[in-house]
Amino acid sequence: MPVRSPVPHDPNALRRDLDPRARGLLRDDTPNYWKENLHALSNLSGSQVLRPWTFDELTEANKWVVIAHVAHILEVLNKRYVRRVPPPEMDLWQLRNRVLFVRNEEMWGKILELAKRPGAGGATATDAAARDLLDYLDAGLSSGDLVEGSLLEKCLEHGRSYSEALEIACQRQPIFNVNNLDSDDVHAFLCAYETCFHS
Repeated sequence: MPVRSPVPHDPNALRRDLDPRARGLLRDDTPNYWKENLHALSNLSGSQVLRPWTFDELTEANKWVVIAHVAHILEVLNKRYVRRVPPPEMDLWQLRNRVLFVRNEEMWGKILELAKRPGAGGATATDAAARDLLDYLDAGLSSGDLVEGSLLEKCLEHGRSYSEALEIACQRQPIFNVNNLDSDDVHAFLCAYETCFHS
């Protein structure tokens, strides 16, 4: 018996708002390791299905489903958060190649302040400034005040040809591997989505 049953089809799923602090039973690691009380938004924004090599292996039906959900997630993030990309000269490993959605400008200012401290790009074991920056980012991610948007944006761009009108997208249903549901990447992604965007 699978850890979580498939999410039932809901034509309103792509119209719901986000609960940034939601937690639940979600897949913690591939292929089939699930855990209680995981932060859903962090889990969702790092889903395996967002990676190009995983996305490309999906059935055509599931590609449409994933892109519709990713588009909705980004639409909500762009409305409720401030999108920020660290400046190129701030080449710290904690911020490199990241797109961050922050709750407000004050939070972004704090990130920049911590990033400018001497040693901020060093090793967390030896540099207090590096540890402080990483701890602040981790706390923001785990509370839902900060969202890592890099994989979401890359997935949407990669699968742009699967974008369609909301009225059509709302009717599409995913195809799951019912023989190995706990390892199904689309199932894991939609469980995280359902937890974040619950009714």
